Amino acid sequence: NKKLKGLMGALAICTVIVGGTFAWLGANDSVTNNFKIQASEKGDIDIVEEFNKEEAEKIKTGVNVDKKVQVQNKSDYDSLIRVNIEKLFKGENGNTLNNLDIEKIILNYLDGAIISESDIKLDDQGDVTNLNDVKGKWVLAENKYYYIGNVAPEGYTTQLLDSVTLDPSIASNPNYKGVAFDVIVNAESVQSTVEAITSNG
Repeated sequence: NKKLKGLMGALAICTVIVGGTFAWLGANDSVTNNFKIQASEKGDIDIVEEFNKEEAEKIKTGVNVDKKVQVQNKSDYDSLIRVNIEKLFKGENGNTLNNLDIEKIILNYLDGAIISESDIKLDDQGDVTNLNDVKGKWVLAENKYYYIGNVAPEGYTTQLLDSVTLDPSIASNPNYKGVAFDVIVNAESVQSTVEAITSNG
């Protein structure tokens, strides 16, 4: 993808994963949920989030639960960052429930945080001509959110995710009663160099 290559390339050096477990409880159900953080050995990036664990443990349909997500560059060099977000329903023993519709887990992104690829303008040489307009935004491509711009050492991306909502249409569906669901944020970074962008795709 020429636009992505012109902006940031593939990011493969460092990975951080943050997950938040939510549960939609019926009237008499009780679920213990876990919040887990898994960081790369290098620790070059860190997912910074505000997650309301108490609300997540007893989520109701149609109610937003805070899950504010951004990424910090912990390295000593400028980095390019991308994020992907996974959703899954889980049974009582922690197994993935593939028969439930993960689109019922609604991710609410921060207003104005995401732009489309068509918002990125290129000249004949493939250089971005409107970088000032798109810098600091996220663009979705190939199921990943690419942060537009370098993130300086100890710097942060702008916020991407704001909250999570369980679709109200499942309120009367017994298949969803008492199940838990995970929203897992994966972040990757690579040093911001021309070589990194062109050699990694």
